[in-house]
Order: sequence, then structure tokens, then C-alpha cells
Amino acid sequence: MPVRKDIKQQILEAARTQFAANGYNAVSMRAIADAVGISVGNLTYHFRRKEDLAEAVLAQQMENYKKPEPATTLVDLNDFFMRILNQQEEGDDFWSGVGKLAEASPAVMEMRQRQLMDLKEALEETFRNLRNAGLIKRDAFPDQTPCLVEIMMALCVNGTVIGEMDRLKCLWSLIYPILR
Repeated sequence: MPVRKDIKQQILEAARTQFAANGYNAVSMRAIADAVGISVGNLTYHFRRKEDLAEAVLAQQMENYKKPEPATTLVDLNDFFMRILNQQEEGDDFWSGVGKLAEASPAVMEMRQRQLMDLKEALEETFRNLRNAGLIKRDAFPDQTPCLVEIMMALCVNGTVIGEMDRLKCLWSLIYPILR
């Protein structure tokens, strides 16, 4: 008889899949229980509330989390952008729709803030590295780099583009004017 995976791990995997596919707000405890093939009562034995389950999924993701490495070349920068964009597209970071959860859960808020701060620091260091290597120009006006970092974070994290624009092209369109 095959060994069945730990039920708690099955629940976490099903929740992660459901959250990534549908967003936190659209997923019910019933949908997660059905995906695992257990009753809601069995699910709530392991995770009393959906918020508890989401915290556990995020905590598990944070175990494998690695702070983004700042880029030192333009090729590295492209790889950096691709990693961040792919994480979002693959559902590794199902932050969209967890705003209410983050408000209610200090643990989720802390995880979210840590990732955002790490991304911001990596982008800031990337700009310093590229500027020191002579690959990009100095700021043409005060606070140009912090503004670019904020816009890039919005594109990487929130996917904020109008229509079907390619976010990688949008990111490079921000960098192109400052290339040497």
C-alpha cells in the first residue's frame, strides 16, 4: 500500500495551489477540503481558520525565500527582472487579494514587508552597481533613482500595466533612457 503524504502537507499544497490560481479572497475552506478529499471538519482540525492556513502557506514559502541578488551587469538585470516576474506569474507569491489578510495578520504583514523591503534594497543596490560600472547615467534630476525604483517595484510586484503590455519590456523602457 502506498504511503499517503502527511495530511497537513497535502492541505498546504492544495491551499497554495488554490490561492495561486484564484486569489486568497475567492478560495473557501470547502474548496480546499474538496481538493484534498477530506471534510471541512478534518481541515479545521489542522487549520481553524482560512487566515491560519494562509499564514502557514506563506510561512512555508518564506522558508525557501531568498533575498533578490542585486544585478551588476545588464544581463544580470534582465535575469533579475525575469526571476521576479516569473515568481509572480507562477503563483509563488500570491499576494494579490491578501490585503485584508495582511491587515488582520501581523505575521502576513511582516512577511510582505520583508519581501518588499528586500526587493527595494536589491533594486537600489542594482542602480548603484550599474552606475559605478559606468553602465547607466547619473540622475538627471533629484530623486530620479528612487522614483524609478518605486515604479519598477509596482511593475514587478503588482503587475500594474494597462492592457496586455509585456512587463519586461516596460521595465526595460524605464532603463533604456538612462543607459550609457
